[in-house]
Amino acid sequence: CLQRDVGRCLMAPDILRVPSPRADRKWRCLMLANPTGDLPDAAEEAKLLRRWFEERDIDCSAFLEGPEANFENVLKELLDDYDIIHYAGHVRQDPAGEYCMVLDGDEYLTPDNIRTFVKGGSIIFLNGCRSASAVKGLAEPFISVGARVVLGTLFETPDAGGRVFAETFYSDAMSGKPIGEAVRHARQSVLGH
Repeated sequence: CLQRDVGRCLMAPDILRVPSPRADRKWRCLMLANPTGDLPDAAEEAKLLRRWFEERDIDCSAFLEGPEANFENVLKELLDDYDIIHYAGHVRQDPAGEYCMVLDGDEYLTPDNIRTFVKGGSIIFLNGCRSASAVKGLAEPFISVGARVVLGTLFETPDAGGRVFAETFYSDAMSGKPIGEAVRHARQSVLGH
């Protein structure tokens, strides 16, 4: 994974790239940052990415951090259409064994919530431990509602390494590099973190 551009692709005949910006409107990003308040690098990651997106004319005004990233607020935002949904926080299994995004107040955003409420998101970045688990994971529900790119991890994610990965990935992908190349470069940049 450090030498080749690798990713899993569902029946896509082309090399996946970040979709082109929409001509009819500005790109929009929903940022969910450190809902539980115990991941300082995740909070820093979100703030840096928000600034980086806004410098590239991507609207990142939907920014929910800490207590604002609660179940009610997140569901309200998910009903809107976003080109990018970026989550930087904990992913844990709920009592039913499904991997879920942990929100403020130890509330969960479950795979069923995603299938029901998500209305957009060409790019989904799940920066949380085991967020891409194949069994009862989060990637499939996002793909089922139309995501073109879903990034997550199968392993524990160190806070600082997750931040470096996200920053490197977006820098490469948004400059036009194929997704596999951007992911490989991001993996290489994480070594030592």
